Amino acid sequence: MTPSPLQFPEAPLYVKPALRPSVGKLSDRMALATQEFWQAHLSCLYERHGMQRVYAELFAQQRDAGFVPAWADSIAWSRLHASNASAYWLVSLVEGRSARETGAGRPALPLGAEVAGVPPDCQLCFWNVLLRQRGVQIPWVTRLGRYSWAVLASPFPFGAEHSTIAMRVHLSQDWHRAGIAFEDIVGAMVDMAVGLGAGYMTGWNGYGAANSLDHCHFHALRVPLDDELPIQVAARRISAMGVTSVIDDAAAFPLLAIRFAGQRDDLVANVARSVTGWHAFAGHDATESLVVVIENGGPVAFFVPRDRRVATSHALSTGFGFMEAAAGALVAGDASDRAPFRSLTFDSVSQALMALRLRTATDFVRQTGVV
Repeated sequence: MTPSPLQFPEAPLYVKPALRPSVGKLSDRMALATQEFWQAHLSCLYERHGMQRVYAELFAQQRDAGFVPAWADSIAWSRLHASNASAYWLVSLVEGRSARETGAGRPALPLGAEVAGVPPDCQLCFWNVLLRQRGVQIPWVTRLGRYSWAVLASPFPFGAEHSTIAMRVHLSQDWHRAGIAFEDIVGAMVDMAVGLGAGYMTGWNGYGAANSLDHCHFHALRVPLDDELPIQVAARRISAMGVTSVIDDAAAFPLLAIRFAGQRDDLVANVARSVTGWHAFAGHDATESLVVVIENGGPVAFFVPRDRRVATSHALSTGFGFMEAAAGALVAGDASDRAPFRSLTFDSVSQALMALRLRTATDFVRQTGVV
């Protein structure tokens, strides 16, 4: 008896299909079939149990597949306390991240696997993830607001259950140039944070705010030590706990930040209005860092105005993204970072962050009256 043929999805739309070997096309369809299986399974879990259950299941699968490395579960954070112990910075030396610039798995697409409309070098595009990782990395696609986003477990995490959440279509991280309304980005971040619940955070690096890939994306991970972020401690210390409050006290937090709370739609609109206003005020080099956490059952956002020309802390020998700028959590993972990080003190971190403080951010708050 002749066996029934296996039913695989159709192959993607290759740029040059003649270059793709027949066995490669079959492998691509197999990878897509694997993704479709997990997409259906995780989406079913989402409908029944919500985002937190899906997130746990995705990470369980990625650990079991070997894509998320074993060391990811043992990332250690420590606190650098001030002399009066009322404030602290969070520090982590994640040596496994030293390989992150090389990417994970196959460094380039297989022969002939370039897909129409997809930049071949983008590490976050759905088809490139699928065809480079051969079905080992599973992108789970979900709708967050107006756009579809792919949730990708990170192979080089800087915290527990660290994922990159990338737009399903390729649009630039420079949201203004890409024609993306910032409401759609912060709305997705808020919805993801609310879905994951207390103990998780979402974070955004604007274009040029860190060593970031130019594909629109944000991050989600567990809050280090399952505790308050230093910026939350600072806001409470100076009673910046209103619907919109400015944290402009260098003794509490070295960088100017704006805290937003309230109902979801109002919070999203207020954050987007402030970020858009910062770009109009500061001009071409304006960018931003943003984190969203859950406080007392509701979302709270912290926005730090940034300048693309100040994306690296020379004193800390590290990039300077949302974890450092908007959370007060410092991450290092390169060999050159190890000695400076092991000698850090609360005061040395404070001084390094103070060197990155923007006078234009203070002018923006005073002249535009964002509160």
